[in-house]
Amino acid sequence: MAPRTKYKVTDVFVPGGLPKHTYVPRTDRLLEDQIASTKDNLCKIATVTGATKSGKTVLVRTVLQRDNPIWIDGGSVTSMTDFLEMLADSLEVETGSSTVNQKGSSQELSGGLAGEGGIPLVAKAKGKVAAKMAESTSTQTTTAVTRSISRRITNRLRDTHTPLVIDDFHYIPRELQGHITRFLKPLVFDGVPVIYLAIPHRRFDAVKVEREMNARIQQVQVPPWEYRELAQIAQLGFPLINISPDLNTAS
Repeated sequence: MAPRTKYKVTDVFVPGGLPKHTYVPRTDRLLEDQIASTKDNLCKIATVTGATKSGKTVLVRTVLQRDNPIWIDGGSVTSMTDFLEMLADSLEVETGSSTVNQKGSSQELSGGLAGEGGIPLVAKAKGKVAAKMAESTSTQTTTAVTRSISRRITNRLRDTHTPLVIDDFHYIPRELQGHITRFLKPLVFDGVPVIYLAIPHRRFDAVKVEREMNARIQQVQVPPWEYRELAQIAQLGFPLINISPDLNTAS
């Protein structure tokens, strides 16, 4: 009878997840070195590209795990507000309200109450004035809070130099890609590590949406797995579940 093992198959082999026991460093391709270099103040956005299941996410998570990077799922970002809220939450930045400029609201009020010949139209205009005030106040509050949060986020990232990873960058709407890249550009110039993960045929979107970033892109291409690399995964994992395959099985 084979000895019992403390590992289950699902503990050892985790397709689509982060492997704890069977990570194979592809050192001959220098992939880990290229990802690690993003922390060396290169002032560039790294675009890590590769086909689905080529190991992009596992590669970046493994290299940066000790740095506690901020990880944003591009598929969940539909607006700049979404993006800022995710950053604020990860950085533990407060997102409280701010003071509203009431000057514009009072001007709307006095103008809305005057009818022809200076006759007050209080009852008739009351609803319109209230709506204008609410709209003006809401717009001013949203703008003020957004700017305030943006400043807090950028200040925190500059202070901490926390790596920022946006996975599935290609899922983000194209126009929004430009807004995000422009928002991050000053931080990249200050040496904050930023990494976009994307599928190959969309890898130049970051350049297209912001031309000034042409010289600020570091491209890392993750190639498909080779049989010998997959065999290494098997050779690492099978002994942990008390299986000793022959070389033909593992390759």
